[in-house]
Amino acid sequence: MLVWFKFFHRRRRDLQELKADADAVLFSARQARESIGGAVNWGSLRCWQAEEWHDQDGTHGFRVWIEEASPHADELQSYVRTSLRERGWKNVEVVTEW
Repeated sequence: MLVWFKFFHRRRRDLQELKADADAVLFSARQARESIGGAVNWGSLRCWQAEEWHDQDGTHGFRVWIEEASPHADELQSYVRTSLRERGWKNVEVVTEW
């Protein structure tokens, strides 16, 4: 039971770090917003959730949910994904929603 708890606690900490990194990236995106197209509410933009996913083929990665941007804000999604990769996060999907 202790091993499971340590694993769960570490994963939870990882997701909290990912969420914090996503929020930091969104802060930098606000500074570069002139070069990022799409419908985005820059004043309220934030990461509200981070999760880890696994599929049936054994592939896994992470997903961050960004609120206050159009689901079609491709440039913002790309900016966040690239910036998180530069911070060491591999295989991150970015979902934007109002």
